[in-house]
Amino acid sequence: MFRIIFILSIAFLMACKGGHPADYEVQVELQLIDTLKGKIETVRGWMEKMPLNEIQERLDVINNNSDYIIHQLREQGLQADEQMSKTMDDYKAFKKLYSVCADSFKPIVTEAEELFYQLKTLKESAYTKDYQKDTFLMYFHKEKADVEQLYQLASSILKPAVDTDLDFERTEAEVEAIAQELKENSGALKEEE
Repeated sequence: MFRIIFILSIAFLMACKGGHPADYEVQVELQLIDTLKGKIETVRGWMEKMPLNEIQERLDVINNNSDYIIHQLREQGLQADEQMSKTMDDYKAFKKLYSVCADSFKPIVTEAEELFYQLKTLKESAYTKDYQKDTFLMYFHKEKADVEQLYQLASSILKPAVDTDLDFERTEAEVEAIAQELKENSGALKEEE
């Protein structure tokens, strides 16, 4: 499929008026590289929308709130009702998601930067025609496989964190309300003593 698109792109560009066929080949090579750079930019966009410091901050908040609620339930001798259990299960799912993101964030950043630099070098070689077409395609296919692998990894780890941002905020508000209710209940129990 990729080869068909590549061949059609070259044929289309050669059919256009003016220029030398080699110029069209360079343009096609540059477009192929730009397509890969676009995927890396998408990954970078996910990293900007959900930076590591925010992920770690959310993990800290989740841990603190969960510990507080568990402690208050035990101290007050209460059982979580069905709604509270569901909310806390949702909260734990966010903890799991953000933990995976935090662990994978730096390797994804490192790989994205390395691939971006490699694509930049490949693009410069397309301009200067350092490689013959077969050699260029060999390097291109290697970079394409690496970019696809990074994109798949980031879309399974970072993208869900970005996509569930509003759900987290809603769940966070529910958990804060539970914590506040337990705090007020604790205060009322202490006054009775």
